[in-house]
Amino acid sequence: MRRVSTAVPYIGILGNVILTCAVALGLYARWMHSEDIAVILIAMLGLLVFTSSCALVHYFSMATIGYCLYSMWIGCLIGVVAFTTEHSMVEHEKVKAIVEVMDVLFVTSLLLRCLWAVISRFTKGFAAEKASINKMDSMEMVGMAIASLVTGHDFFSIALMLVALNLCTVTLRLKSFLGFLHLLALVSCVSLVFFPQLLSIQFANPFALSCFLARMTFEPFIDIFFSPLSIIERWEPLTSKSPAKRRLLILGVVLVQASFYLACAVQIRNHKEWILVVPLFAAFSLLWALFHLVFLIVIWQLSNKITECNAALSAQLHGEQRHLRRVMEAKGMRHFSLISQRLAFATLLTTVVVGGLHWTTKTGPSLGLWFMTLPLEIAVTSLLWELGAILGGTCVGYALVTPASYTFNQSKKSLEEGLLFTDPPDVLSVRANRTLKSIQDFFSYNLIDIHGCEYSQEGVSLSALEAKLTAFMQRCTSEGHRYDTYLLYYSGYVQENGDWILLDGETLCFQRLFEWWQQSDVFRDTRLILVLDAEFSFKWIRNVVNMPSHFMAIQSLLVLKKGDAEDYIDLRVGDFTRDWMDFNSGNQTGVLWRSPKRLLRPVFGISRPFPNFGFHLPNEDDISRYWDANFPRLTRPILRVMNFPQVTRLLCICFCVMSCLKRWKILFLAPRSFDTGHGFKLVR
Repeated sequence: MRRVSTAVPYIGILGNVILTCAVALGLYARWMHSEDIAVILIAMLGLLVFTSSCALVHYFSMATIGYCLYSMWIGCLIGVVAFTTEHSMVEHEKVKAIVEVMDVLFVTSLLLRCLWAVISRFTKGFAAEKASINKMDSMEMVGMAIASLVTGHDFFSIALMLVALNLCTVTLRLKSFLGFLHLLALVSCVSLVFFPQLLSIQFANPFALSCFLARMTFEPFIDIFFSPLSIIERWEPLTSKSPAKRRLLILGVVLVQASFYLACAVQIRNHKEWILVVPLFAAFSLLWALFHLVFLIVIWQLSNKITECNAALSAQLHGEQRHLRRVMEAKGMRHFSLISQRLAFATLLTTVVVGGLHWTTKTGPSLGLWFMTLPLEIAVTSLLWELGAILGGTCVGYALVTPASYTFNQSKKSLEEGLLFTDPPDVLSVRANRTLKSIQDFFSYNLIDIHGCEYSQEGVSLSALEAKLTAFMQRCTSEGHRYDTYLLYYSGYVQENGDWILLDGETLCFQRLFEWWQQSDVFRDTRLILVLDAEFSFKWIRNVVNMPSHFMAIQSLLVLKKGDAEDYIDLRVGDFTRDWMDFNSGNQTGVLWRSPKRLLRPVFGISRPFPNFGFHLPNEDDISRYWDANFPRLTRPILRVMNFPQVTRLLCICFCVMSCLKRWKILFLAPRSFDTGHGFKLVR
């Protein structure tokens, strides 16, 4: 494998050498056919540029500039060969053989380039590219545009189409299926319509053009399968830019969209049946304008939310390693993406419809602007769609800590029957405050909204606890909808059946807590996770496991009765919390849950429907509130488009089957850990 990795770069170099020989033969064949002195000048200028690029790379240590010059030079020569090849050259006796050899070299160079790209990805000899414009490919496209200017073709139209191709490669690097469809449409239109009809280029060398197209698109296409980058990493070139630069990019997107519409509007009046098409175009223009106004607001808000996430990420404490994805989840990006993705997709459809209406009166520039606008809207749509799919939901937490220790019956003498280990009150208080600090750090690390973290020295009454927990379970996000997950932590004394011991001899049983949750979770679309660090709290697991309707889970501990009494002397309430927090804060290898020496064994239980829990999806009320808060009144008529039924509802039978299979898997193949989707796991 090491030898293969060493030989991979030489395959790419060999492909470039063969490509250089192909363009040299093409220029020679053109000169033999026409004896045009301009061909010699182009060849001499190309030789000068090639020599300069080699000098910059090998003697001046300016590799980037040297490779850019080479890419521009090779792109220009490929364009000159493609646009100056005439049908008569193929029939010329002296030139025919040279042209055939040139075509074979173009195909060989292309195959070697593709072979190099595939092998380099199998041997991990490449750096995965993000959603940015490749410098070398861009310079090669600049060279192709210069070739169109030199050969006397429509430079402006070809330049717009090359920019559209460059933007299309960006959507491919985003792993967008819509970007692949855009590529197919672009190639079809260029080969069937753009060159033969709009530019009147009846014969262009197909081997040279195919070689150029494959050089631009093959690597982004195979990176759909080979790229290991996540959606956040692929978009890092955009998310890492300053807010001012992102706003300039948004302005550029708006200018491209406006230019496309103006080009269509100018040409639509030349339609043969203008008396029917023009009113129809005007009606769709109003719809197009409304959707693109909303689209502008969406991408502007997206930029602002990215700015907020970057600010929160940069404000993290020293030593913390948060990821942008977790920050986005905490900032409600999933809810924003789920609503905005429909808007972006509807905007894309209006662009397709307007482009289809002007198809009969299309020109080279208008077609190029159309194919430039589509990948910009495809990129935004793909981003919102993937963010809505991968980001977790919102979570709010509440913690109640009271001083406690592990208690056993002092009158019994054997360890199995029970012993009593107690500490002075001041020691218990210090330990409880340390546990409370750990919970606060845990909430902060996982970006969980904190409803409250309370410490009670004397305990809390049942009425006060009811008021606190009811307010906690009824809390909503800033957007107005309920949180996806409610995390409740308790550490303190409990009875042998797991009921919490409160002030004045009162207790909180599981049934009372569940009734409070039922009153809050009316629609049964949110979940409650209990994390209990108490001696007999595992007794509640049976109640949770047998729950048939609500989404509920419990993480607790089991004190193993084994070993000598001396082994339990250092066992304290809060030890399990510390280990569980460490495990869910990135130190998963340092916590050995299955060690035979461990006396505190983690246990968890989940209700029957819990494995099928899905994060909150925006309903009509959510969309209406979002619309009223962010969009002007004149866009209100298109609100109906936001409420179209989801395709997933048509597949409800399949989802029912998958839900049953998932439940059976949890039942018969109980996992050692369960990912909650908020950065922490339940473990056993």
